[in-house]
Amino acid sequence: MDVERCISCDKPITPGRSFCPSCSRTGHKIANTPGRVCLVCGEPCNTLVCAYCLHFERPCPECGEPFTPKRKNDKYCGPICAKQGTAKALLLGYARRRFPIFDRDHFTCIYCGQAPANTPGVILHVDHVIPCDAGGLTVAGNLVTACQDCNLSKADNLLIPKSQALILKAVRERNERAGLPDDLKIRLR
Repeated sequence: MDVERCISCDKPITPGRSFCPSCSRTGHKIANTPGRVCLVCGEPCNTLVCAYCLHFERPCPECGEPFTPKRKNDKYCGPICAKQGTAKALLLGYARRRFPIFDRDHFTCIYCGQAPANTPGVILHVDHVIPCDAGGLTVAGNLVTACQDCNLSKADNLLIPKSQALILKAVRERNERAGLPDDLKIRLR
């Protein structure tokens, strides 16, 4: 009787399998699969992208100038572009949190008008106009600044249609003035 063998390391394996448990866990099944080709050039190789293709000239995502990476993880042409690109990524991450919603609404509850400037000790929340339970999304066009009292009393209830329409209209106008796309996803946690 012929014993089936792992196509990566040639160890005996369970019939019907192609790889031993060790090669399956370590990812050798991807790198050492016979007939594997480079995802970039299509030539046979033992990795996802061959070493030759890793060093092709490519445009820098920050300045657009072509450069040849020295290492496989080189994303930018140099330290200045890397620093600028990293700073933009950090700002974009920060911009997708609660602050743009508070800033757009001038740190004022859209329901009752309380703000830290006129009511010391008020706690502000970001509220979904249309609750997630009712199909509302966590995007700039569905989020408003609300004081803790208004947000907790509203909970996950829908507003009356006329009020909801007025608030959503105000949110669209405020987003337009603030330069926020209505479909910008906001991370609340």
